[in-house]
Order: sequence, then structure tokens, then C-alpha cells
Amino acid sequence: MMATPVSPLVDAAWLEGLARLELANRSLQGFDLAGLSERLVAAKGDADAIWAVYQDALAAAIPAEYPFAEPNGLEEIRALRPSGPRVMDYDLSDLQLEDKVHGALLGRIIGVILGRPVEGATEADIRRRLESTGDYPLAGYFPRYWTENGERRENGAASLRSTREGLRMRAAAEADDDINYVLLNTKLLEKYGPNFSTTDVGYLWLESFPANWSWGPERTAYLNLARFTDYGERWRPIDFDTLWKVTHYLHESSELIGAQIRADAFGYAAPGLPELAAEWAWRDAALTHVKNGIYGEMLFAAIIAAAFTARGIREAVEVGLTEIPERCRLAEAVRNTLAWWDELADWRAVYERIAEHYNVYTPGGTINNACIIVNALLAGQGDFERTMTITVMQGQDTDCTAATAGSIIGAWLGASSVPEKWSAPLADTFYTAIPGEGPCSISAVAGRAYALGRTFGKSRRNLPFKWDM
Repeated sequence: MMATPVSPLVDAAWLEGLARLELANRSLQGFDLAGLSERLVAAKGDADAIWAVYQDALAAAIPAEYPFAEPNGLEEIRALRPSGPRVMDYDLSDLQLEDKVHGALLGRIIGVILGRPVEGATEADIRRRLESTGDYPLAGYFPRYWTENGERRENGAASLRSTREGLRMRAAAEADDDINYVLLNTKLLEKYGPNFSTTDVGYLWLESFPANWSWGPERTAYLNLARFTDYGERWRPIDFDTLWKVTHYLHESSELIGAQIRADAFGYAAPGLPELAAEWAWRDAALTHVKNGIYGEMLFAAIIAAAFTARGIREAVEVGLTEIPERCRLAEAVRNTLAWWDELADWRAVYERIAEHYNVYTPGGTINNACIIVNALLAGQGDFERTMTITVMQGQDTDCTAATAGSIIGAWLGASSVPEKWSAPLADTFYTAIPGEGPCSISAVAGRAYALGRTFGKSRRNLPFKWDM
């Protein structure tokens, strides 16, 4: 006879799926889980036994010989990072900075739309689709249809508006979580300022977007926080230890890409200040993620911040690496990608190495997708279109990776250097699920982010106003 579920809303099948995910994730994180997989198989259908396996997985230890050091706390992370610039030389006029912030946001939104129709597809699948319509290598937004064995199939059936045909129907970027978060974190900095807390992040979420626009770790944190702050105590203070327990209870997939896609606004508001951008990213990521899930947001916030002033894209990547633990899996994977590029200088060959070593992570993983982004940034050689299309042609979480690559190359080039073939179909417009914020002007939201960057960045540097001639 099946045991009584732990809760009327938590049955044995759901718990089993959660426990299986937790075992897979924690195994990749180095925890000693000996015997737990066998216990989970034996516990099938028994919610109480499955719950015991899940709790033992959470209590497991990491052996002393584990080669990586991956803490969650900011000070512990900083103690393990390599030396870095922290503050970079700044020689941008206000017009230049505004153009670069606009370019970063424009690049992100273009990337979301470009990658959305093939989100989750493999490199081989994307190539097969594009070849069927004569569009390989990719050089524009995806067509709505592709063919297989003489049959017409649809690219991203739920994303018609992100295809060429859809963009002709309505010239604008459709709503997407990768777009929601950059706007949301712009609001976060506008509302709370540079000293916002992780609790502020959580409360802003509850009041700013519907639960159905969150997924995975974000959904877990959102619902747990909503329950915890019920009963008329909506804004009660929460100490960090309690907040961690609330937002990580019955949690899964905490090294997925969901924190990484929230990094951009922090980079925009801290041009040339990679340490500050990474700190803001940590405060945000700590709500939902652990270990490399946190580091992914810190890494790319720092890379974006560095891209505003770096001499080249590779320098920005190398600066970003100085803001995360030197001996974490993400840092090792990115360093490997840099080395493979130096050896092979061909994005397809480098991608094969990435797939061989890091496709053990799911298509939405932080580590494998970070390598894809870095591969495209190097292969793109400073060219916007080449960077964006190579990112997407590698597959995996394509809207997320192209959006992040777009922020970085856009921040480096500026909006004035983004080809019109990519920007014009969006008509300076994007939609969002955040109440009261849509449809939005891309340039207007970029102006808000620029104002933050000018205020926070220049106040931190004590720079005088520089007239534009």
C-alpha cells in the first residue's frame, strides 16, 4: 500500500522527481551520495521514504579531495578569486556611454528574439533546420518553417512573433523572461539604489511579475517567499539565513542559467566597475541559486561592466573571471574554452570540445551555456552579426545565450554600430510581463539604465563631467 504523502499538495511522484534532480545536481557538485540512488529506486511510491532520501542528499558532505572550492557567501567567494582590476580605466564621454548602454540593451533583445525559435535545440538540429531552407550558416532571424522528409515543420511553435514572418506582422520584441529581468533589475536599482538587499529582490519580484513568468529555481523562490510573507506581514524583515531557507526549500536545478540571465542591468549600471557589478549580481543570484548558478550571474555582470571600457572582448572575459572563485567548475570551463580557441581557432571545433566535456549539464545549465557564449565572443572577433549567429548555431539555451552575448558585444560596440538589419525589425519596441511597463521603447529603457550607470559609476569614481564635442 502507498504511504500517505508528506503533504496533500506534495505526492510521491512529485517528490521522486525532485529527489532525482537533486541527486543529479549534487553529484555534479561533488557531494558524496553513495547508496542514495539505490534507496530512491527502492522508495518508489513511498513519499516518506523518498523524503528521507531527499533530506539525506541535502545533508551529504563534499569529500576533502574534491578539486573545486565553491562557496555561496560573497566574502568566501571573494577570498578565492584571482587578482583583478576591480575598477577599470574610464575614458567615455556621456554620449559614448549612452550609446554603449543602448547597444547593450539592443543586443540583448535582438539575441532573445534570434534565439527563441530554437530554444533547447542541439547544434545538429539547428543546422539541419537551416540547411532545409537554405539559411545555413545563419545570417538573419529564423523563418517560421523548415522542412524534414518533405514535411513542413515549425520553428518555435509558441514563438511565431520571434520569426521573420512574425516580426513583419508586428515590429516589436515579444515578452520573454530574458527581457523581463533586465527591466526588473533596472527597476530594482531605481527603487532601492546601489545598496539593495537580497530581500529587496524577493519583495520586488512578488509585486512586479506573475508567478507564471518564473521557471525552475525562480518559481520555487517566488512561491516559497509568497507563502512565507502571507498573513498580513508582506514586508516583514527577513534575516539572510532565514531568507536562504525560505527561497531554497524544496528547491531544484540551482545551477541552471536562470540567475545568469538576470546579470545585465547590473553590468549596465556599473560601466568599468566589474567588482561592483559582480557584487550586485551576487545579491540577486543568492535568492535562487547556489555555487556555479551564482557565479554565472557574477561572471557575466562583470564581463558586461568590463566590456564598456575593455580594449577587446577577450579582455572583458578575462576580467570577468577575476570576480569568481579561481577553482570553481565554471572558471575552469571558461579557461578551457579560451585555451581551446587558442589551439583550434574554429568555433565548430571548439564547440565539439565544449559538448564533449560539458554537455553532462542540461541544455539550461550555467556552465555549458557560458562556454558557448565565450566561444561565440571569441569567434565573432568584434563583429555583431557573427557573434550573435555563432552563439545561436551552437544550440542549447539559445535565447539566453544570444541575449547575454548581445549585451556584451553591444556594450563594446555601441548601438550606433549595430547593423540596421537586426535592429529595424524591432522598431525600438519590446513587450514585457511586468505590469505598467509595456510596451516599452528600447531606447527609453536604455536611457534609464544609462542614467543609473552615469550616477553610480561616476559617483564611485569621483569623475568630473566630460563635455561632448
